[in-house]
Amino acid sequence: MMGYTLFDDNGTRLWSLDGAIRDHADGVAFVKLRDDLELRLLCAASDEGLFFTDTNGNILTHHYIGHGQNPATANFRDDLSGLESVSINFWNNQGIIHYYDAEGNIYYDFEPCQYGSMCLPVNWTGRSEEFFVHNPNVIEGGMYDGWGRKAVVFPDDGHPDMCNAVLDLTGDCRDEVVVWDPHEIWVYTQSDNPRTGRLYRPQRNPMYNYSNYQATVSLPGWSH
Repeated sequence: MMGYTLFDDNGTRLWSLDGAIRDHADGVAFVKLRDDLELRLLCAASDEGLFFTDTNGNILTHHYIGHGQNPATANFRDDLSGLESVSINFWNNQGIIHYYDAEGNIYYDFEPCQYGSMCLPVNWTGRSEEFFVHNPNVIEGGMYDGWGRKAVVFPDDGHPDMCNAVLDLTGDCRDEVVVWDPHEIWVYTQSDNPRTGRLYRPQRNPMYNYSNYQATVSLPGWSH
């Protein structure tokens, strides 16, 4: 997938939505959102909002939410079937977050602050529901659950809050949150790290696929 055009492994163009979508793509992923559904294309399309298509390029749902960027898909709620997705707005309506169910329908939206930031899934508890990190600021940041509730706050300890990343650095399946600025880098982990036993271990984008404009996909999995 390049922009709004799908090519096969020989470079042959299969279909394109270039004539239908009037602004650039900011985050794109093909995801199996539920076991009984075929693959879906999830696309944050800047001023065109966010839309879902089937593998033939037919638009199934299109939400004109503002300038949508940085979508993420994960299991944020066990009570909803399949996987959920989030997106966040930048530019003229920055900071608005939308949640989508496996059918591509919006089920919640809120505005925790008035600026855009990547919403990175974080496997913080080792259980099947993930949170996402909005940003590491003490007041305006934190980790949010699939209901839009702030589940984890960062301590007021003088840590940098310019940037953040989510990685399993200690090897116990759960994620650490790395925060930094030009002068310092800090790493946050759980107070009971490392934990043994059967833990949630999602499969994520490979590191070579990381960028400021990525669509983050976190597929369910377990340690054993």
